[in-house]
Amino acid sequence: MKSVFLDYSTVSVGDLDPGALQAATPGLVLHDATRQDEVAERIADCEIVLLNKLKLTRDLIVGAKSLRLIALAATGTNNVDLEAARERGVAVCNIRDYCTPSVVQHVLGVLLALTHRFADYSRDAIDGTWASSPHFTILRHPIRELGGRTLGVVGWGVLGKAVAQACETALGMRVIVADRIGAAHIEGRVPLAELLATADVVTLHCPVNERTTGMIGAREISLMKRDAVLINTARGALVDVEALASALRAGRLGGAAIDGRRQPVVRTRSAQFDRDAAYRLGGARITAALPGRNGGERQGFSSRRPSWPGHLTILDGEFVNQTVNYVKMKHRSLTIRGTFPRISTMPVRLRIALPALVLTLLAVAGCSKGEKPKDVADKPMGRGGPPPAQVATVRPERRDFGSSLEAVGTALARESVVITSKSANTITAIRFNEGQRVAAGTVLVELDRAQTEAALVEAQAQLAESRNQRNRGRDLSVTQALSRAQLDQLETNVKTAEARVAAARSRLDDTVIRAPFAGTTGLRRVSLGSLVNPGTVITTLDDASSVKLEFTLPQTFLAELAAGLPVEARTEGLGDRVFRGKITAIDSRIDPATRSIAVRADLPNADGALRPGLFMTVTVRGKQRPTLLLPEEALVPEQGRNYVFVVVDGKAVRKELKLGGREPGRVAIVTGLADTDDVIVEGTQRVRDGGKVVAKPRS
Repeated sequence: MKSVFLDYSTVSVGDLDPGALQAATPGLVLHDATRQDEVAERIADCEIVLLNKLKLTRDLIVGAKSLRLIALAATGTNNVDLEAARERGVAVCNIRDYCTPSVVQHVLGVLLALTHRFADYSRDAIDGTWASSPHFTILRHPIRELGGRTLGVVGWGVLGKAVAQACETALGMRVIVADRIGAAHIEGRVPLAELLATADVVTLHCPVNERTTGMIGAREISLMKRDAVLINTARGALVDVEALASALRAGRLGGAAIDGRRQPVVRTRSAQFDRDAAYRLGGARITAALPGRNGGERQGFSSRRPSWPGHLTILDGEFVNQTVNYVKMKHRSLTIRGTFPRISTMPVRLRIALPALVLTLLAVAGCSKGEKPKDVADKPMGRGGPPPAQVATVRPERRDFGSSLEAVGTALARESVVITSKSANTITAIRFNEGQRVAAGTVLVELDRAQTEAALVEAQAQLAESRNQRNRGRDLSVTQALSRAQLDQLETNVKTAEARVAAARSRLDDTVIRAPFAGTTGLRRVSLGSLVNPGTVITTLDDASSVKLEFTLPQTFLAELAAGLPVEARTEGLGDRVFRGKITAIDSRIDPATRSIAVRADLPNADGALRPGLFMTVTVRGKQRPTLLLPEEALVPEQGRNYVFVVVDGKAVRKELKLGGREPGRVAIVTGLADTDDVIVEGTQRVRDGGKVVAKPRS
């Protein structure tokens, strides 16, 4: 069996003992480093390839004809073409839950460094700034306390949960969790946009894929608070570093700690991330301290500790559940004995991670040859093989269901206006109280009338004179003492005077400002005797008897949208109260930048609880259709797909599902199941595809 570790120096700098790995994989060749163009040659006839940072593309995997296993000495798998490995029947395994304590410490360390300004005060102490202060201390760099602040976690896996628990327990922070991008809403989580707008600290712990690459860009940073802190100890590609640098320079963000980049810093050194620039970025801290350098956890790869004999049996058709691409084994039955590191002496996380690596190595190494050791009998486990798994089943329920989607929006008044004056004038009377409910036509403000009344009297006098001249002209025209043209001019003068009177009367009416509709007045912005000009805000008037809620939805929901669909809205300012309404209008255009469409819903507001401008979370429910619903705990998610086990003739059969939405505790099934299928809902962790089961309906 030929095996190779392509970049061993990425996990060891001569301080680790590879004995356990070499014992598990006889013939293992360790290369400290391998150039990418050397990979094909070094894996050409290998059955097992171990690596950390190098890429295994489709061409490399297809070209390695003997390859059976790819073992990653890290948690990430984005440097391996998993689909190509699956097609070739090559298993891929990684180190799960690796470095969790180190990552938690790392997050807490950079968070405290940013909020307590350790580097700034240390620099002041070193360069003499502190010593030259006339006071006992210096207060140049404000320190922020974290107790009661909000931590926003993006990526709710092992790392995200561990960081949240530490910040909640040790620092007294409040934790909110973001929904997965592009996935259905999960109860208890919030949309990413709402999390960014709410959180004081945002920490990223999600993998890089098509949905998450560049997930924190200029638009997302603009949603964050100006003093918020962004921490990324996951992949560098999650964050647009140029947009981040621009925001930090402009003071639109409180600080940032970046643990990784799209490319290593030493290879693509960018001016805004050198040491001096980091201090100029208004609190930015760009770190390169990787938690994976923890020697104790790295030692778990190859520890030479007390060992124990063990064995592993692979049965025909069994899945290797430690692999990330779930490849089926092909050989009938094989038992392998070997020596393994004693797990009980290792850190808790390694007790989980090391078996996933070593057992998978042994399983694939043995099966790849199709041979059995001479001293091992070829027989099943125990008498008659393993016992059937005890499981509980349910049948899908068919009922009306509409997929739902959550968004964030802004509440607007049914009618809203700013009260102002049409002309420059002085306020002589204020007839409203702040927050008063007024009827349409109610007098709100009176302005000085003296000049406008005088102008009206003058216009009326001119009108009277014009009419007298016209009447005399008519008398003269009878005797032909006045021409027809002269008489027409007198008629024109009368009409001009009448227009001047109407204009003067309109200006006089404008000195009394009335409510254009029934509503509630806002705060008074002027005082008695104030000189107001056109555009000067006197007060506001809002009709909030019902509220218009404006929000956007992705174009993928377009087929479900229709006027009259029910919506439910909530806002943090009003506790758990739910406001129900209907969609009243849908925009005629889709935004080409965001691929979303603007929607407006109407929410009754008889008691006036909702105020214009409120930030609200809205849930839209699609058209109701007869749909199969299944308890959520029956799902077995794998690599972005969803599966269930159904019982057929006493055996568990694995089926892939297409989901159509969720509700609390249940998921909607689009394809993959029938009404009569008995779906395993309890005991899925004990079954395998084709394995025998003893099933009973769940009560």
